[in-house]
Amino acid sequence: MWLWIDEGLSVGVASKPLGKLHQVLLGDGAPPLYYLLLKGWMAAFGRSEVALHTLSLVFGLAMIPTALWAGWSLFGRKAGWICAVLTAANPLLSAFSFEARSYTLVALLALLMVATFLHAFAFGRRRMLPAFVASTTLLLYTHNWGLYLVAGAALALVPIALLRVDRRRLVVDAALAFGAVGALFLPWLPTLLDQTRHTGAPWSPVPGVNDLIDAAGAVMGTVTAAGVVGLVALFGFIRSPRLRWRQTAAVVAGAVLVVAPLLLGWLVSQFEPNWATRYLVAVTGAALLVAAVGLARAGWAGIAMTAIIVIAWVGPVSAFQHGPRPRLDIRANVKEIAARLRPQLRAGDLVVSAHPEQVPVVHYYLRGHFRFATPMGPVPDDDVFDWRDVVERLRRSTPAHDLVPLVDRLPVGARVALLQPVETIATHNPEYVELFQARSQQWERALRRDPRLRVVGHARSRDRAKRIRDPSLSALVFEKVNA
Repeated sequence: MWLWIDEGLSVGVASKPLGKLHQVLLGDGAPPLYYLLLKGWMAAFGRSEVALHTLSLVFGLAMIPTALWAGWSLFGRKAGWICAVLTAANPLLSAFSFEARSYTLVALLALLMVATFLHAFAFGRRRMLPAFVASTTLLLYTHNWGLYLVAGAALALVPIALLRVDRRRLVVDAALAFGAVGALFLPWLPTLLDQTRHTGAPWSPVPGVNDLIDAAGAVMGTVTAAGVVGLVALFGFIRSPRLRWRQTAAVVAGAVLVVAPLLLGWLVSQFEPNWATRYLVAVTGAALLVAAVGLARAGWAGIAMTAIIVIAWVGPVSAFQHGPRPRLDIRANVKEIAARLRPQLRAGDLVVSAHPEQVPVVHYYLRGHFRFATPMGPVPDDDVFDWRDVVERLRRSTPAHDLVPLVDRLPVGARVALLQPVETIATHNPEYVELFQARSQQWERALRRDPRLRVVGHARSRDRAKRIRDPSLSALVFEKVNA
């Protein structure tokens, strides 16, 4: 299970002392909860690939009984079991259960938030209000997409209010619960505002309408699978329309908690891009819960559809998947490149990563006393990456200012390893991606033209199969032969 870019960032941030974590997160752009949990996990179990991935697997496995409880307690035993089965087999949740990132924790907390919200507000069970406040607050301290779910929950109060008789009690409960969440999140708000101004997601393209449509496919395997499941679930609601008003309110509110966060995330990303398929885990639990209710009410057709979709999800090839399932152990080739590069380098050599945020994962695998740099110059901390104003810093970078002085300081006999992205990340790249790809070519030309340097080696991946899902790296090794 090889680590990729973002997992290297996770390890680096979680490795920092508690006293420095806030400063690091100002440059990382994320809330702190997952990193605190990962820090404790690494202290207990180490930093190996297996140890790092196991924490996410724990959260992923916890999704299954949580889904069972959510469906059963809200809509009955059959809905609970269907929700649990769909959760256990869901491709999106399965993939992120083997990744050292926060996404299975996000999915778990989001499902808890949705379930406790429906209990507290649609069913009027006040004893669930503290659980709603706790799960929502923890979600906000885990991922910024939690803000979209909070907004979605506020919108979901509208259909509940239309269907409930005791609206005054609903208003009081909502004011207390959302007020408590706001008060608990208030200490992090200044940090969030600073991150919003200076970090963001410069790697994210502006999503189009197709990305919004594809979101359903990401949650359900493909758009085809989402459509088929949706039709059968709709058949279930039509076939068995006699829901109690509380259950009707819960189903409608649950649907709002799927659609509203997606639309809000998409709309905000038109102005400040922050859209990625992996963020959709925030609504996956709610989507599976609503689907499970419809499938449960569709009778044998719903049970058959559940079986078909599960077989499709776990099978090697299916109409409900885009070709073969990707290998979970190879998401990027950094581990292979580092293994090929390590024998060619010595302590004190310079490693330049043209793809800037690759430095932490390269450092994780390369192991040794090397100096690291990016097109923006020397890296002060090779465990983490500072996203603050990164596009502006890349615009200003030049070989003469940021590369040549590094070569000047190298003694004769020292080596420079230039790590470069092999292929384009997307068809329509944001400016950040275009910039580091351009700097990669400029830095290579500058090193090749430097009369003090000569090429003495390289490192390329032997496996160029499509199973490597992220941009691959290659490396050129230069040696300084004269001053």
